Amino acid sequence: MPNSKPVKMNSNADTCRFDKRIGGIVYDIGVYFKKDATETMEKKITRLIKNDMEAVS
Repeated sequence: MPNSKPVKMNSNADTCRFDKRIGGIVYDIGVYFKKDATETMEKKITRLIKNDMEAVS
């Protein structure tokens, strides 16, 4: 599996890519971080989980 290094894409955002193996499948993951975001990662993940739970209900 290739080793990916975080890369900076532009001055307005931090972006990184990495590979993640789950079982026999390798996923190429891209992550974007907005520098001027007001929501913490914890709050965002909690909000996304709640939205998914409501969508399933």
